[in-house]
Amino acid sequence: VLEGELQTNVGKLLQLSDGKQDVERHHPLSVEELRLVFAHPKFAQGKFKSAAYFWPPLIGLFTGMRLEEICQLHCADIYPIQGEEILWVIDINEQGVDEDGIAKTLKTKNARRIVPIHEQLISLGLLDYHVSIRAGGSIRLFPELKLSDSVKKFGKQPGKQFKDVVKSVLPENAGKSFHSLRHTFSDFYKQRGLQNDFFRQVFGHSQPNLAASQYGGKFPPRLLYDEVISKLDYGLDLSELKGKFV
Repeated sequence: VLEGELQTNVGKLLQLSDGKQDVERHHPLSVEELRLVFAHPKFAQGKFKSAAYFWPPLIGLFTGMRLEEICQLHCADIYPIQGEEILWVIDINEQGVDEDGIAKTLKTKNARRIVPIHEQLISLGLLDYHVSIRAGGSIRLFPELKLSDSVKKFGKQPGKQFKDVVKSVLPENAGKSFHSLRHTFSDFYKQRGLQNDFFRQVFGHSQPNLAASQYGGKFPPRLLYDEVISKLDYGLDLSELKGKFV
């Protein structure tokens, strides 16, 4: 139709099913698989060439954020919220441009959200890394990542690097990729009956409940931390990763 060879698209309403349920398309990583992945020398011994390959998978695992949401973060998107206790958060938004004048993008309107930072990320040194990068004057958290005519997404190379690690440690890795970390995060709450309105706000999904979606404001970060992030415990010992790329 676009080339003018046909007047109408005869396949417009045609849908072909592959017979799989939606849940079968999702491939979370098991705890044992996560242990194998993060025991790889690139993680455990800090052998990645860049912190931009080390931190995004860990952020994804403990926040449920999408790859591009992580890789396009600005340093200003990580900040403390004052209260009885300081709460560090990641602010996922479209505000500001980087040194090259490139703006951030979001997948959906619900992707605009604030996610509290898990204590394990802080323990591993994420805030120390944030301080060092910000002190260097960088706008973006991962300044090594660049866009080009052939690279349209900041997350392309980090996603490939993670996939390479997965392939090297998991013989049966079909369907396992960086996006599996988001499904791993989601599955933790699903298995415990905790995919509630608090979870959906953290995850960047719409609220199906009318009252939650149309009335009142968003849940405050402290409540999201208490109801969602603080409950997250994969039972992983990631102590070998502490202090890498800070």
